[in-house]
Amino acid sequence: MLRGITTFKCPKCGETFKGPDTELNATAFTTPIPCPKCGCEECLPKDSWFQRLLQKFRK
Repeated sequence: MLRGITTFKCPKCGETFKGPDTELNATAFTTPIPCPKCGCEECLPKDSWFQRLLQKFRK
């Protein structure tokens, strides 16, 4: 389900870009989309709590 447009941030190269905010299996989570710069497929919304949680575990 398309919820609008949101800003995404790539965890690998740091690129920020706009993309469609679509639900992942009708949950509160947004489907990750590929980065247009490096192709990383783990890009989530820029300021989501889930993105911050993933960054803590990757350190």
